[in-house]
Amino acid sequence: MGFESGMRLADSGRIPHPFSEESLEEGVERIMRTLRFLSGSGVTREDLVLPGASRHLVVRSQDGTLIAKSYADAARWKAERDNLTKFGSIVNSRQGIFSEVTESDLPYIGLPTIHESVVDRLSSFDLIKGDLLYEKALRGTATFDDFVLAAVQVARIQQEGKINRLILGLEDVVRRPQGDQNYFMQRFDEVFRGQLVHHGGIIIPDNMLEEMRRDWNFLVAQNLLKSQYAGHNGYYFDGNPRHHILTADGGIVSFDFEDKIIVPTLLGNASLLSF
Repeated sequence: MGFESGMRLADSGRIPHPFSEESLEEGVERIMRTLRFLSGSGVTREDLVLPGASRHLVVRSQDGTLIAKSYADAARWKAERDNLTKFGSIVNSRQGIFSEVTESDLPYIGLPTIHESVVDRLSSFDLIKGDLLYEKALRGTATFDDFVLAAVQVARIQQEGKINRLILGLEDVVRRPQGDQNYFMQRFDEVFRGQLVHHGGIIIPDNMLEEMRRDWNFLVAQNLLKSQYAGHNGYYFDGNPRHHILTADGGIVSFDFEDKIIVPTLLGNASLLSF
């Protein structure tokens, strides 16, 4: 699938919580009104697909030629444009030596090309031909190398955030008391389990849920805590598969740069792998 003229829309005012029925109704209607204005054609809800629950409402067209994003607030919309501009400068500074060392024409970090706002805080992106990692994972066609490619991308983004913290204007993550894993276990319960049970309607037996919590605690939570206090902090990038497009030339382009915080560097990879 290819995403052509991908568009992200920012809300012109505050909307209710993105998981509420009201916000979904309003968000989809807002996106459709803008798409109709831009395309001059009728766009119905049947034409759109919601890839998954998110803080921001993300939709795509059935044929994969369009992706749109309605932001929860204007600050994150502005932050994403700013972050992409700054990361673009970082990529340009690294590209020469990266190409020389790897003997590759692929970009150091695959970023979408964002254009100026057109209407209603809307930004559009250049054509990106490829497969959404999220869709490949759902179809069962995603390979180990696909996830490695995404993990390397996330690692580079996070490391550059650590190196260029002042340039990017990152804010400190709230630190947890030494040895306190409750925050990362809370993320599992509220975000991972919450989305499956409350928003996905998936029933998980208690014994299976407890086993999942133990695995998360051992494999992810304690290591995130260690990375935080070992000083391995970098730019936060949500590595979820829905944020990566595997391009036709073997590269990768990643979306979702609206945050400006510094967090344990394993958090993005944990998000990618926990999917």
